[in-house]
Amino acid sequence: MGISDEKVRSVPASAGVYILKDKKGRSLYVGKAKNLRSRVMSYLHEGGDPQRPHIPYLMREVEDLDYFVTRNEREALVLENSLIKQKKPRYNIRLRDDKNYLSLRLDPRERFPRLTLTRRVLKDGALYYGPFASADALRKAKRLIHKVFPLRDCTDEKFKRHSARPCLSYYMGMCLGPCAGKVSEEEYGEAVERTRMFLRGEKDRIIEILKNNMEKASEEMRYEDAAHYRDQARLLEKNLDDQMFITPGTKDRDIVGFHREGQYAEFAVLFSRGGILVDKAEYSFKNATGADEDLLGEFISQFYGGNRFIPNEIIIPVEIEGMEEVSEWLSERLGRKVTLSVPERGVKASQLELAGRNALESFQRKHARELGELDLLGRLKSSLHLSRLPEAIECFDISNIQGDLAVASLVRFEGGKPARERYRTYKIKTVEGPNDYAMMREVLSRRLTRGEEEG
Repeated sequence: MGISDEKVRSVPASAGVYILKDKKGRSLYVGKAKNLRSRVMSYLHEGGDPQRPHIPYLMREVEDLDYFVTRNEREALVLENSLIKQKKPRYNIRLRDDKNYLSLRLDPRERFPRLTLTRRVLKDGALYYGPFASADALRKAKRLIHKVFPLRDCTDEKFKRHSARPCLSYYMGMCLGPCAGKVSEEEYGEAVERTRMFLRGEKDRIIEILKNNMEKASEEMRYEDAAHYRDQARLLEKNLDDQMFITPGTKDRDIVGFHREGQYAEFAVLFSRGGILVDKAEYSFKNATGADEDLLGEFISQFYGGNRFIPNEIIIPVEIEGMEEVSEWLSERLGRKVTLSVPERGVKASQLELAGRNALESFQRKHARELGELDLLGRLKSSLHLSRLPEAIECFDISNIQGDLAVASLVRFEGGKPARERYRTYKIKTVEGPNDYAMMREVLSRRLTRGEEEG
């Protein structure tokens, strides 16, 4: 039956959020629009939109419509995100992995700062480095950092308990021992500054400083200190990759790659910090409907809608509706300007191409089995000289005991996959004696007759 023309005409031509529902009142799709009436009418346009090929699948189930009017697109963006989380409509993409990735935190205002891991990025004056998708790799790297820059790793409570004697980390060379007065505030501050330099990607400068300190200590016959500086420089040169860490002092950037095949959508987000690609995250969705720009808009609002780190710049593959309003919303959340852009040339365009390749690779890896089945169907089509891919394949077999208790079995494949719920068995009714050909004729006749009746 669908949505009545009268209801469509009653929809206002203003910004807002619409909800498409089925006959039981369940939400199928939630969307935002600058012009609600125009957007709703686009769903009912005769012949459909070639850029939105999956709308017909959605509209077959739509029986009702509801909407909310907002003052502007920015309000619609926030409301849309909230309604998607609340109603969980089937045809919207939803980020089930809503966790925040780990970041490194360093607060230089502390008397003896420490490097910690956190999933929350707060406006507390501390320095944050991240996010990183691989928590295990980040923890291993943090342990390695402590070997080169032995800052304290303990809680404030533990720090107070060891005022008389430092903990085991000091004796292992992984802490300078500020708790027990083994290092001055000035010396500890130098280690903090070298840590910050490293996290800004200034590895070469740190190595130069360490080597200068080594030579100076050697000239002053402080050979133990010289050996320490030498070991730090060697460890940096040998083990730590200067492309692993980042800086908040230069522009942070996320690059969003996108790949879509049918109702499947794949996103790959590359995290660039200080001009260095440090990590990536992948997200998969099915039952994706609407145009590519709609899917991308939904993804952006959900991805950055929680307590997630927001970079200064987000690069996307296509323009989304209300880009300016989305930018303002993100800027308000971050506390400083956030830009969204679709680059066509230069380094940013190359990064966007890389993100797109990662999205494609992720899709192919996760759907390797389905792609293999499609390849198999393609080869079958070619071998049998079919005009199109076989959507359904049915196979029959006859079984009997010397002509008695004869039955036929039917197995069916759809899209290259077994459709077990449509397997059947037939009891042979018209053939007596061991005659497999006659039995097969009976079964095929019955199946074809039933198929004609079913249409």
